[in-house]
Amino acid sequence: AERRVPILIHAGRGLPAIADDLLDLVENHPEAQLILAHAAIADLEQIARTLVNHPNVLYDTSVWSTTDLRTLFASASPEQIAFASDMPYGMPGTAGLALTLVARRGGATDEQMRAMFWGNAERAARGEPAPSLSPPLLPRERTMPLQRLRIHDYLVMTQTLMWSRAGDRPGAIGLALRACDTNGSGELAEVAELLEAVQTIWNKGLEMDDEASGWAYTRQAMRLLQIADALVQDV
Repeated sequence: AERRVPILIHAGRGLPAIADDLLDLVENHPEAQLILAHAAIADLEQIARTLVNHPNVLYDTSVWSTTDLRTLFASASPEQIAFASDMPYGMPGTAGLALTLVARRGGATDEQMRAMFWGNAERAARGEPAPSLSPPLLPRERTMPLQRLRIHDYLVMTQTLMWSRAGDRPGAIGLALRACDTNGSGELAEVAELLEAVQTIWNKGLEMDDEASGWAYTRQAMRLLQIADALVQDV
C-alpha cells in the first residue's frame, strides 16, 4: 500500500470463500493496488456485493467460461476490468475475442475497450485508483434462446470431459452440433463448423499414446470450444 505496487491475488478455482478476507485487506490498506485474477470466480457473488466498489481493485479476465466473464461485466465497472490470458484458460486470441464480444454486447465505447485491454492495468502500474467508477456494462439478468442454451450446456459438458482427458461417451459434441440445426436458419453455421473442428482435433489427441502430445491437441480443441461457446452466448 505504501509503495502502490500492484499485487496480483489468485482468486480462481481451488479456493474457499475469500470475499471477507479480501474486504478486510482492502479496508485495512485502502491504497493498495489489488488485481483479483480469474474474474474472482472463487467468490464472485459475495465479492460483487461487498468489494466491487473499491477503485483500487481490478479484476482480470483470464477465465474459460463466457458466463463467468459476463457475470464479471454485470458486477464490476469497466474501469475495474483488465485483460489477461493465463493458460490454460486461454491464449491471447481466444481471450481477446471473448472479452471483445462480451464488452461490445454491453455497449462498451472505444475508450472503454482501450482501458480494459490496456489503460486500466497501466493506471494500476502507476499506483493510481480509478478516478470514478461507471455502472457495469451488463445487467444481472439476461435471456437466451433455448436453442443456444442447449448448445451451451453441451459445450460445458464437453469442457469437463476434455479436462479429465476422457472420451466423449455422452456424445456431447454430437448433441451440440445437431442443436445448431444448420439445416434450419443457418444462424449457427459458424459454430457448427468450429465444433466439427473441435471433434476432429480432440479425437486426434485421444488417439495419441504420448500424453503430452495428446494434451497439446486437446488444448487446441479447448480453445476452439471457447470461441464456439463465446459465439453461442453472444446474444
